[in-house]
Amino acid sequence: DHLDLDRPIALFQCATLHFVPDQNAAEQIIRGYVERLAPGSYVGITHGRLPDPSEDGYEQMTSAETRFASFAPAFTPRTEDAIRSLFDGLELVPPGVVPLDDWWPSGPRLEPPSPLARMIYGGLARKG
Repeated sequence: DHLDLDRPIALFQCATLHFVPDQNAAEQIIRGYVERLAPGSYVGITHGRLPDPSEDGYEQMTSAETRFASFAPAFTPRTEDAIRSLFDGLELVPPGVVPLDDWWPSGPRLEPPSPLARMIYGGLARKG
C-alpha cells in the first residue's frame, strides 16, 4: 500500500539472505522481488562470504563464522560466485560484488587490516 511499484525504487537485502540455507531458495526470493520492481529500480545485497582455504586469514575467518553460526544456526556463508548469482538478470554497478570495504575505498579501515573485514560482500545492481 505504501510503495508505488510502477516507479523505480531501491530494494536492499542487507545481511538477510545468508540466513536462507538453500541457494535456490535465496535466488527465488530475490527473483520474486525483482519481478515486481519497475525498470530502473536498484537492488543492493550484502552477504556473508565463504572464505577460500588458500587465502590469508582463512583460519580467523572460519573461526568467526563458527562462532556466529553457534548463535545463528541458519547462517550460511556463500562463495563469491554464489553471491554474484543472486544478481542474475540485473546490471551490476561497479565495483560489482566485492568486499564491502571496496565500496568505500577512502573510508575508515581497521588497523592493522583484518581478514574479518573481507568476510562480508556486497553489490548493487540495476534492473534494466
